[in-house]
Amino acid sequence: MEHYVTLFDRNFLPQGLALLDSLRRTSGAPFRLWILCLDQETHELLTRLGAPEAQLLALPECETPALRQARANRSYGEYCWTLASHAFSFVFDRAPAVTRLTYLDADVYFLADPASLLREFAETGKQVMITEHAYAPEWSHFTRTAGTYCVQFVTFTRSPAALALLARWQAQTREQCSSDPRLGGFGDQAYLDEWPVRSGALVHVLDHRYRTLAPWNADHAAQSAEALPPVFFHFHGLRLLGSQWIQQAVGYPLAQPATQEIYRRYQGDLRQAITRLRQIAPDYRPRQAPRTWLGWIKLGWHWARRRASIRVNRG
Repeated sequence: MEHYVTLFDRNFLPQGLALLDSLRRTSGAPFRLWILCLDQETHELLTRLGAPEAQLLALPECETPALRQARANRSYGEYCWTLASHAFSFVFDRAPAVTRLTYLDADVYFLADPASLLREFAETGKQVMITEHAYAPEWSHFTRTAGTYCVQFVTFTRSPAALALLARWQAQTREQCSSDPRLGGFGDQAYLDEWPVRSGALVHVLDHRYRTLAPWNADHAAQSAEALPPVFFHFHGLRLLGSQWIQQAVGYPLAQPATQEIYRRYQGDLRQAITRLRQIAPDYRPRQAPRTWLGWIKLGWHWARRRASIRVNRG
């Protein structure tokens, strides 16, 4: 059985359910998705949905004194980044039989079986795997602030060397996990830049960079000779705007038909997820992006120039 771990709160429940559904469709082998529930409502709703592949973790039962201390000196978003590295230990400590674990951002969505990525990793004989942002040339300057590698799909084995690297990463994120790039990094990500340099015998960087898509590379990948069928899409920056609209990552053109088709598939899963949640909790509403007059004007401007929004049809 393959093991994955993710984390989200009530506002990301539709994305989290879409992630789980995409794993169900694409995985050729049994899997377990460990979910760190960041609030009680998320834990309760997932318990009521009763997904057999999901194993729920309650944040209060996982937090250590060191994490609670770190929580006091950073924003909620920064604390979520801090928790990503610690999620590995939450699972390893509770499930001794788990020998390999992959962290997934909650807004990752699988288009093909992730086994191909993990098979590449296993064939290297290494013990940790990371993926590049793989920015398109026009966005490559983001490497200076967000780092070369993306905490979207990170795999650790339960080996002493891998756990030592994990412990170092966790200590770094507890010390500093800031959204301010002027402090020398961005969240938990920039720390990964040193891994292939310091621990090259331990860490594998996924070979095929365009098998992991995101707004910053999807259109470029669709036109690239390097392109292979993508394994997942990372829906960075997507926001819900009520029950009928979503906002794509503002600032990226995303004009290629192949990219738009991926968004259409995802919006269908989000709609189904919200419908399922409202069947068991009629009052459920995920947090929506602000809808001030200025916000709508900006949204309209981006839609006209960059096709930044697409319709989510009612079911």
